[in-house]
Parts: sequence; C-alpha cells; structure tokens
Amino acid sequence: MDRRQARTTLTAALAVATLLGLLLHAREYEFLTDDSYISFRYARNLAEGHGLVFNPGFERVEGYTNLLWVLVLAAGALVGVAPEAAAIGLGYGLTVVLWALVCWFAYSEARPRDSPWAWLLAPTMLAATRSVAVWSTGGLETRLFEVLVLGALLRQSSRPQRCHTPSTTSPSAATSSSSGRSISTFLSSF
Repeated sequence: MDRRQARTTLTAALAVATLLGLLLHAREYEFLTDDSYISFRYARNLAEGHGLVFNPGFERVEGYTNLLWVLVLAAGALVGVAPEAAAIGLGYGLTVVLWALVCWFAYSEARPRDSPWAWLLAPTMLAATRSVAVWSTGGLETRLFEVLVLGALLRQSSRPQRCHTPSTTSPSAATSSSSGRSISTFLSSF
C-alpha cells in the first residue's frame, strides 16, 4: 500500500469513527418525548383508516404540526411498524444521512494542500454536539427537517446559476408548520 492509499484508508477510518461516535452518543440519550405521541396517535389512526384524527369518531382537529412526519409514520404503521419504533429507527437513519451530508460538504470544501484531514473537524463536531445526539431520537420530526433543509441548501449552493425555488424546500416546510416562513425568508435573501 502506497502512502496515498494509506492516507485515504486512515481518513475513511477516521470518518467512520466519527459516525460511530455520533451513534453511540445518540444512544446515550435515546428517548421519546411526550409531544411525539401526538404525531404517533394521528399516524396510527390514519393507518387504521380513521383519517387524520386524534380521536376517531369525533371532530377532525389538526393537532399535529408536522404533516410529512405523520404521513411517514402512518406508512410505517401500514406495514406493521409501530410509530414509536419507526420514529426511533428513522431518527437514527436520518442522523446517518445528516452525518453524510455534513461529511460531503466538508470534504468538498476542504483544501487538501492545507490538511487532508481538516474536513474531519465538521463530522467530529457533529458527533460531539449534545443537542444533535439528543434529538437523534425523541420521536419528533427534528432530524427529518434538518436533513431536508441542509439537503436543499447544499443543492442550491452547488448550482448557483439556478434560481432559488420553493420546490427544493417544500418538503421541509411540510415537515414542520413553523418552518415554512423562515425557510422562504432565508432563501429569498439570496
């Protein structure tokens, strides 16, 4: 193995170590917050054919703030995965996606002549951040929202000649009802 291959192997191993560190850190805080049970109930009722209701047979009230998350959890419930279990699994999976996006961005912006390992600082900081670890689970749409927003921003930044359109951020707006205005305001500033 030549020096370049050895450096590439070492860098990949260090990157994987940041992912393992992030997942172990998240495991320390694994929980489901009480607010997530609102989404779970809507998802379960939708999957059971009652519609988007909190209490079947009563008035339809929109008590959730995260339509896309409720729909994803309902899809899981349709195939037999309880919303509580789906939320934990999706939280970990989406944390891996967030880590990959951070790695991709940091690596693509790195200057190899400065240091071939400098880009690893970003995923290391992600793995060490307590709030990232805590909300990797929790049962809320937090991680899905972060992945969709970061993905949209990275997509837009990689194609600066294109016009910023709502199509890249609309899934994140459907994830959390309070996010739509802030995303639109942020992107309109470009």
